[in-house]
Order: sequence, then C-alpha cells, then structure tokens
Amino acid sequence: GTGTGPGEGTASIWICPLEKWRNAEPDTDDWVLIRRSQESVHGCDKNPFAVSIARFRLLVAALRAARERRLDKAPSFPINVAVGDSLIHGRGVPGVQGELLAEKEPHTYVTEDVNEFVNSCDLLGRSSYHVVVGNPPYVTVKDAVEKKNYKSRYSSCFGLWVLAVPFIERLFQLAIRSHGTGRSAGFVGQITASSFMKNAFGKKLIQSFFPTVHLTHVIDTSGARIPGHGTSTCILLRETKVSEAYAKAWSI
Repeated sequence: GTGTGPGEGTASIWICPLEKWRNAEPDTDDWVLIRRSQESVHGCDKNPFAVSIARFRLLVAALRAARERRLDKAPSFPINVAVGDSLIHGRGVPGVQGELLAEKEPHTYVTEDVNEFVNSCDLLGRSSYHVVVGNPPYVTVKDAVEKKNYKSRYSSCFGLWVLAVPFIERLFQLAIRSHGTGRSAGFVGQITASSFMKNAFGKKLIQSFFPTVHLTHVIDTSGARIPGHGTSTCILLRETKVSEAYAKAWSI
C-alpha cells in the first residue's frame, strides 16, 4: 500500500505501480490494473475541500489512464481518500487500544468520514504502508483541547512544540517496520518545518524518536525558495535498503 496526503501529487502517485503492473501483466485487463492501483493509494486530510479535489483528481486520472471519456462507461473502482485527522484516527494510532473494528473510536466531526475507510480498507493502519509521503502543517495548534489530545498521544511533543512534531512521528509509525517481520522497512519521505532542529521543542524528537526509526537522509531546504511559503523547511527520508548505521545530511 502507498500512503499519501491529498494534494497536488495525489493523482499521479499511483501511476508508477500502474505502469509496473502493465509491464508485468500485459494481458490483464486495464481496468483490473487501474483498480488495483487505486486500492494501493490512501489519503487523509482534515480539510473536506482538499479531499474533494484529491478524489476528483484520482477519478480523472483513472479515466485518462484507461482512455475513457465517459464516466458511465467505467466500472466501479475505489478512491480511498478520507476526511479526518490522521493524528487520532486509524488502527494502532497512539492512545487507542484494540484492533481494526475497535468498539471505541476517536471522535469524528460531521464532515469527517474517516472511520468508513478505517473499517473498509484499514486506512491509516499502523505499520502497514510500503511508502508514506507527506507535507505536514507548519502551524501551531490553537485549540487547547486539541493540543492536549495530541500531546497525550505523541511523546515527541515537548515544550512549545509545533504541529510538524507529532506529524513527523506519525508518518514514520504508518510505514512498515522491519524488526522481526522479515520484510523491508517502508520508505518515508516528508518535507516539513525545520524549526524542530533549531528550537528546544525538538529535543525529544531528535534524541529519543529519530534513533528508533533509522532516519537515512536529512536535507536542509531552508535556502530553497518555495512560492507561497516563508517557513524554513527540511526533507526527512528513510530508505528501505540501507544499513542501519548509514545516514546522510545535505544543505540546500
């Protein structure tokens, strides 16, 4: 499975597995491969408008891949992009005990449909994704109750932490862990606020959490100009086939 946040690249991220399946199974019906590719992509966002755009992009991308111009001519296929809070929803999320169909589920707002996808396709299931990519929010949490809820779930939240901190922890939790499973660890890639590297609130993240996930690349992109964004950023990566002692750092 591939985990991705709804956004600009959501509709194109599944093209890679689709092309690989086309090459491996040239005689398989195209819609079977398209459905398989769509099933492998999951996304979640609190903003229902972002989710609607992502769902539309995936719909159009599927029709384009099949060279089909009419929606009523296409067979049914899933679009597993949900409205919800990825920090508090999903199987194995910190602070929630139980399995896939746990009786007690985290609170959802009227606009959120995330639990439907959690139950139907294990969306946001802990240690279940081969690839996880994301661009966490760069802001602080304004709501006191919400902030307390996040802090109780994520041990990296320390001092005057920003929202990037629990998201960094969460994205690594979603990827497959290799310990004792015989499987390669999932790839993780995220561009996020670099403020945790320069402030005291990043202490627990750097000293306690990062040593547990075998971070392989830290790329300082604070010198790169990103239109519409003034926040200093960095890119964090974990590759799948590297030595646990291997790590690289770059500055841009």
